[in-house]
Amino acid sequence: MGYYGYGRSEQTRVIRGGASQSRINASLLGCPAGTVAAFGCRLIDFFGPNSLTAADVAYISVDNAKDKTVFTRNAASASITGPIFELPAGAVSVAVGAEYRRDSFRYQPDDIRRRGDLAGFYPSLPTAGSYDVKELFGELVVPVLADLPGIHRLTLEAGARYADYSSVGRVFTFKAGGSWEPIADLRLRGLYQRATRAPSVFELFQGGDIAAQTFSDPCATVAPTGAARPTPTAAVATICQLQGLADPRTAGFTQIISTLDVNSIGNPKLREETSKTLTAGAVLTPRFAPGLSLSVDYYRIKVSDYINRAFGGVNGVIANCFASGVTTAAAYAAQPACQLLSRRISGELIAELPLANVQTLKTSGLDIQANYALPLERLGLGDSGTIDLAGTATYIRDYKTVGQDYVGRISQNFGGIAKWRTSVDLGWRNDDAGVRLQWRRIGGMVEDISQRHIPAVNYFDLNGRLEVGERIEFYGGINNLFDRKAPLVPNQIFNSDTQNYDIVGRYLFIGAKLRFRP
Repeated sequence: MGYYGYGRSEQTRVIRGGASQSRINASLLGCPAGTVAAFGCRLIDFFGPNSLTAADVAYISVDNAKDKTVFTRNAASASITGPIFELPAGAVSVAVGAEYRRDSFRYQPDDIRRRGDLAGFYPSLPTAGSYDVKELFGELVVPVLADLPGIHRLTLEAGARYADYSSVGRVFTFKAGGSWEPIADLRLRGLYQRATRAPSVFELFQGGDIAAQTFSDPCATVAPTGAARPTPTAAVATICQLQGLADPRTAGFTQIISTLDVNSIGNPKLREETSKTLTAGAVLTPRFAPGLSLSVDYYRIKVSDYINRAFGGVNGVIANCFASGVTTAAAYAAQPACQLLSRRISGELIAELPLANVQTLKTSGLDIQANYALPLERLGLGDSGTIDLAGTATYIRDYKTVGQDYVGRISQNFGGIAKWRTSVDLGWRNDDAGVRLQWRRIGGMVEDISQRHIPAVNYFDLNGRLEVGERIEFYGGINNLFDRKAPLVPNQIFNSDTQNYDIVGRYLFIGAKLRFRP
């Protein structure tokens, strides 16, 4: 069996109603020499009520700033699967095969975004790159025992995969595990696996994205609030001077704002992440309740060479540099964390923050799932479809790296990691149609810097499908049915945690599928 597939995803983000920062600045500065000829500078009263004329608005306006992202994948696979011989407990099955995949990614910001001239937006640089991987794999399933007292079925499984990446080179992964069914209603399962994750194209080649992050300047004797800070130590003051400041112990130094600009970039020298995972669980499918399935799985994962921002983020960079004890310009230039920091003429600290294989990540928790399918004919309603009820819950016990546990927190490094996430689905379906309502709940968390508690958030989604004939299917739905607004989260881009919360609002979609059959 084999296949070849090609996929292309293209996304264009259009920013409307923007304004040119350079034109605003030129107007505020009284249209310096050359600006009138360059782009028709106009003197504008920005502060009077209704003072902007139509011509003023047209002068500063930027319409249709377009950022374009294109991802393509070429994939091919060939495999052989099936039984190879019989044992008393059943057939021994194998799967062997080979795969090839090539991913490419290209991000092209609008020129005004690249120049950093769109008011309210940081500069964004282009990103482009690709990699490919060739893989060989094999899997084996062995039914050891069956239909014995206390052993309804005992099965062992193993697998291995060899991959050669153009980016990180050769890697080897494997898994081994099994399942035991003491009775037909209960299955106990466990698996140990060593896996790898190669860095993505974006992680390898990110061109540069600037964002503000909250920090405390070690050189400052006065905080942005005006409050006094302790005088820096001699070692810290030396590093301040190596960065171009006067000695803050005698001259003082005021941190003007509470954030610094951080330029996040990729790293083509990244290595693969390596994980060791242990899972153990149970599945209950009681015969007295047909259609009911309950499962609980425990997992424990350790990831080595975890890919994250160097030194765990910009505050780790600052802490490492100022604790380094360097005393000369040569030592400062050679210190890995200090290399990432510099200051503007005004004294403001800025940072460049590449990705790196810098940490070990450990996490554990539980995955819980329940499903029940009820054919309506059991209720005497004939062949009128099936009611489906499903629930899932994820409990994260810990998520630790660099000596910190991030569960229940919203951090600048990882975003939000809720201790509990749950969902409940209720639906109806038959062969030709279906409708489903989903309730999603994200547990409460605390934002790291402000210590603000963000309560649990609930979302509801509704979707359905309808088949017309044998070849056409229509589908559609409404995500975030009740238009739940994203909670305000301090110290995060877009003032919320975008990886957890819906910042778009109510979202409607509709589509169609056309099947081609011989």
